[in-house]
Amino acid sequence: MLPVMAALKVFLHNAMVEKGWRKVDLARATGWTNTMVERALDPRYQSKVPALEKALHKLGKVVVGRTVDI
Repeated sequence: MLPVMAALKVFLHNAMVEKGWRKVDLARATGWTNTMVERALDPRYQSKVPALEKALHKLGKVVVGRTVDI
């Protein structure tokens, strides 16, 4: 099981690959600097959830949460 933040970063990376986007494309779409894009994709950096949601939205994705019994 992945922590929520790590999962969001994986989702962001996968969405970029799916759309054929490079980091520079994400920077242009979000208005972020290259450093901000690097941090959004860095699993060691604690990004803010709304920022990752914004990036995913620019890629045509939406975050939906749910819990499951274990």
